Amino acid sequence: MRPRIDLDPYKDEIIGLFNQKYTTEIICALMKQRHSLDLSDGTLSRRLREWGLRRLPSKRVDDAALRERITSLVRDDLSDKEIAEILRREEAFSGLSQSKVSKTRRKMGLRLRTDDPQARQAQDAQIEEVIRQEIEKGEIEGYGRRLLHSHLRAKGHVFPRDRVFAAYCRQRPDSLRRRTLDLQRMQPEPEPTPEPVEDSTGPNHIWHMIGFMKMAEFGLEMYAAIDEYSRYVLWIYVGVPSRTAVSVYRQYLDAVSESKHVPQIVRTNLHAETTLVGDAHLALMRAAHPEIVQADCYSSGGSSETNRRDSWWSQLSKSSVFIWRNYFATLQDQHLYSKTSIPDQVALLAVFMPTIRSSVNSYVKTWNRHKIRKQPKRPWVAHGAPLYLYEHSTKKNFREPADPALLESLQRDAAIWDAEEYLPRDTLAWCTRELQQIGFDPCNPPPRDDFAQPYRAVYLELRRRAILHVQSRASPILGICELPTRESW
Repeated sequence: MRPRIDLDPYKDEIIGLFNQKYTTEIICALMKQRHSLDLSDGTLSRRLREWGLRRLPSKRVDDAALRERITSLVRDDLSDKEIAEILRREEAFSGLSQSKVSKTRRKMGLRLRTDDPQARQAQDAQIEEVIRQEIEKGEIEGYGRRLLHSHLRAKGHVFPRDRVFAAYCRQRPDSLRRRTLDLQRMQPEPEPTPEPVEDSTGPNHIWHMIGFMKMAEFGLEMYAAIDEYSRYVLWIYVGVPSRTAVSVYRQYLDAVSESKHVPQIVRTNLHAETTLVGDAHLALMRAAHPEIVQADCYSSGGSSETNRRDSWWSQLSKSSVFIWRNYFATLQDQHLYSKTSIPDQVALLAVFMPTIRSSVNSYVKTWNRHKIRKQPKRPWVAHGAPLYLYEHSTKKNFREPADPALLESLQRDAAIWDAEEYLPRDTLAWCTRELQQIGFDPCNPPPRDDFAQPYRAVYLELRRRAILHVQSRASPILGICELPTRESW
């Protein structure tokens, strides 16, 4: 007979956890973690009864609501443990166990693995078809094992990660070869950083605003904001050259307006372009902390932390932007694109901007859901899915509420600039009519005809028509968007 486990030294702690509505399953796990007690669920339940503690009948969980929440969280590529932790914080599912989540998920047909040969064969055929469809959309170009798995999870496809990547490699061996050889320019290793002080970082402690200008030659620029702790991408902007103070200012205010809060600190790798951002962030912080100075909440220019966030652009470039940079450079080398030619710029933006935006936004959603591995050399760096770390972390959240009246006043200053506009209205309307005649919808393009140079024929035909239109001096006069300046707002 096994010796009786002496739980009396831990009685008060166990009763406290029980009264906090922790399940016996979680209490066992906590006791093992804290005191190395190998305690079974049955043993703990019996001991609680001996102490006169009985769980009241739990309220019935709405199965339909539970299935809906589990479906949503499975798409975020979360484990059953993470799903249970999130749901227990919601009043409707308090006390929900991990085993209940697992059983419900399996009943819904969301099985993470199957050992039946026939079911496995049928699933392999389904995986091959799903991968083929995603390749045609062009949204998974250059994805690795983890990103690809998270991307399909977000689409509602629950497949084993390794078999998904194997199917992708069979259909796109050239993409695998490029990843293996790493043809993209290698980024230097980040500088070593000291271990932070405990509780000195968490969600919304620092937002990094960084710019990607390597496609500016083709009329495209990108800005993004990334949370330092979780590496969650808060927002990303893909549009026409916008390296002016008012454009960055508008992007920051839109992000704050959507989240209803500001971080404790904003850092950026830019300089003069972010002067207004620094002023706006200081004003919003002073609404709650009148004594604060700008140096305490805002800094611009290079830093080791910002450089590490810059490496995220390298990840994006390898997975989503690399093909476009090469493609446009090829057009330039073949004298089929010039940054000084209005017809060339108009045709390129009209044909490719919606597709590039869709591809980059898809990558960001996948990035936020994929799991970041542990870093042995930097064990204090958070690991896991950025979305989970940002929204559900137990670390201190440093966010500050944004004053609604002040925020509205600041937004009025930049309201003249439309962040979504990439061609003047008349020019875009002309391009839309011409593309309809060609039989091409840039917002809903057909499967790609060439992975390396998609929609080349469409671009060349619209470019030809734009050149003839400019030469004819007919209306409307084709042009590109003027950059907002201090004088224009």
